[in-house]
Amino acid sequence: VMVYGQGGKFSVVPLFVNIGSGLALLGIATVLCDIVVLYVVKRKSYYREKKYQYVNDPDESGSEKSQLLHTGPSMRNSGYRTE
Repeated sequence: VMVYGQGGKFSVVPLFVNIGSGLALLGIATVLCDIVVLYVVKRKSYYREKKYQYVNDPDESGSEKSQLLHTGPSMRNSGYRTE
C-alpha cells in the first residue's frame, strides 16, 4: 500500500485563530437571530415581551417610573428576582 500526502505540524496560533473565529460567528448568529425575531417575524410583540421585562426602579420611591430590564439567558434561571 502506497500512501502519499504531506505531514503537518501543530501550532497554537491557528488553533486560537479558529477558536476566536468560531466564537465571533456564534456572537453574530445571536445578534442576527434577535434582529429577525424582534423585527421581522409576525409575532414579534410576543417575543419582545419575553425578551424584555419592565420593572419598577427601587431608587425612585413613590414614583411609577419603570425601566427596561433585559432578561437574557443568563438572567432567566439565575435566581435574580425582578419583583
